[in-house]
Amino acid sequence: MPITVFHNTGTRLVPTTVRGLEHTSGWWNRINHRRLQRDGRPDFVLGNLGLNSRLHASPAEPARMYVKDFDRSGFPSRS
Repeated sequence: MPITVFHNTGTRLVPTTVRGLEHTSGWWNRINHRRLQRDGRPDFVLGNLGLNSRLHASPAEPARMYVKDFDRSGFPSRS
């Protein structure tokens, strides 16, 4: 899915349209807050699983994830 920005109204999160993010499809899995431009506004650095990964999904062959709490810690284990 593309990068999606939400506005917090105080009672709910509302999706907001941000120009330039329309074609950012990917498996986004990282976000870091940094002050890069020193203009007083927050900057975000995002990371995703890129095209150089061995994992590729398509509508005909979607990626599937199987998750289980193997060690009974209350959280899914990562392999």
